[in-house]
Amino acid sequence: MLRDSSGGTSFHPKLLGFAQAVASRPFSEAKMEMARTELTKETDEEALVEAAATGAFFELTTKIVDVTGKVPGPPIIRAIISFILSILRFTYTLFWR
Repeated sequence: MLRDSSGGTSFHPKLLGFAQAVASRPFSEAKMEMARTELTKETDEEALVEAAATGAFFELTTKIVDVTGKVPGPPIIRAIISFILSILRFTYTLFWR
């Protein structure tokens, strides 16, 4: 999990480096590999998967916003977004409270 025993992240700089490598454009595979290696030195594979999944969620959110034209979309889009957010709220209550 991406928290230490006090609830914080003692590896914040490594996590930030990973996030920056994920978000960098143009994408650099070498930069990503270096950030992944540095993060797994401080944490474990589970934390790496959690960090990557978080990045993937934000990528999905961006795509949803782009599809809707950045204005309130049709009811089906709002329903899908609402469903995704409810899953995230449920997941949050299971793992982070």
